[in-house]
Amino acid sequence: IDPGFAFSTLSPRFGFTFDLTGDKKTILRGNIARYSDQIGNYAADLINPAQFAYAGYFWEDLNGDDRVTTDELSGYPLDGLLDWGGFDPWNLAVLETPNGIDKNLKSPLTDEILLAVEREMFPDFSLAATLTLRRMRRFTWEVLYDKETDTKITQDDFLGPVTGSLTYDGRTYNYEYWYLDQFRPAGTFMENRPDYHRNYSSVEVTAAKRQSHGWMLNASLTYEVGKFFYGERGFTDPTNVKINDAVAQNSWMAKVSFLFELPWDIAFSGFVNARRGYNLGEQIVVLTPERAATGLGSYFYLDMVKPGAKRLPDFFNADLSLAKTLRLNGYGSLVLEVDAFNVFNMHHALGRVNLGNSPTYGQITSILNPRIIRLGVRYRF
Repeated sequence: IDPGFAFSTLSPRFGFTFDLTGDKKTILRGNIARYSDQIGNYAADLINPAQFAYAGYFWEDLNGDDRVTTDELSGYPLDGLLDWGGFDPWNLAVLETPNGIDKNLKSPLTDEILLAVEREMFPDFSLAATLTLRRMRRFTWEVLYDKETDTKITQDDFLGPVTGSLTYDGRTYNYEYWYLDQFRPAGTFMENRPDYHRNYSSVEVTAAKRQSHGWMLNASLTYEVGKFFYGERGFTDPTNVKINDAVAQNSWMAKVSFLFELPWDIAFSGFVNARRGYNLGEQIVVLTPERAATGLGSYFYLDMVKPGAKRLPDFFNADLSLAKTLRLNGYGSLVLEVDAFNVFNMHHALGRVNLGNSPTYGQITSILNPRIIRLGVRYRF
């Protein structure tokens, strides 16, 4: 399938390095660049009449046999639809795709400015500070689309908000959502998303020691801030927009890697990293009869807190390695290694259920692997 569009993107890049002190020990460097992202083959899949099709429902295993049957799908076939794609549930006999693509579709862009100062403190050891400013824009998105009339759903087609509250397990949630003033068309239209953009900025301090005199070191500390903005036209459905728009998410990360050459051909090395806990968020799922009546789904997941307001605990991990080299007098060498991953056996939670009105709310879904000791032998020739 040929999606019917082609694009070209100008990607200028300008970089410089300047000797600030004249002794080649302190340099100022910078880079200004524009990068173009790939769209991939999904654009062609969108208008392929034989594309992947799916329909989503809530399922309750009524007879306990671990097998899905249609009588166990809530609201099957139409009333309980959560989402779908690749076909029209209300017109199953229609075999052509209901989707369209903008013939003027362009690739997403990233504009970046980088400015750094680096100073050699003593031979083979330097300190540096780097400022990065980045804006990502011209994303692609898919809006609801009626192929027969060649019309797209816009903000003006949504009504609301519908407000309500829900109490579960002693917690009360106030929510709001919007719905269409007409029945949802079956298709989607891919185009560049107007106004919507993301900003990223960071400051990174690094220390680098090249391998000499029996040791080497690389260390960094990064503080970063990310924001995304919907703008006036960067959304169609206002649901969940207000709580997420223009919210700054701050994070930090520290890394240290090192190697020491010890007597008797023994090398000791390691990698230690720490970071702020990942964004956890909190949602509830609510019954949305107004949205169901216009084909938007019987239930909807609503965000309850701003991004970054709830996070997993901060993360810390250390891996260490000890290696002994045995030289075989012209026949190569053997390296005996002992590697320890997660040395302190930290049990960081990497994921939790964040659905507030779920009986499994707060339960851990994944954790860091436990301490692992690995013994290895390498032959080098």
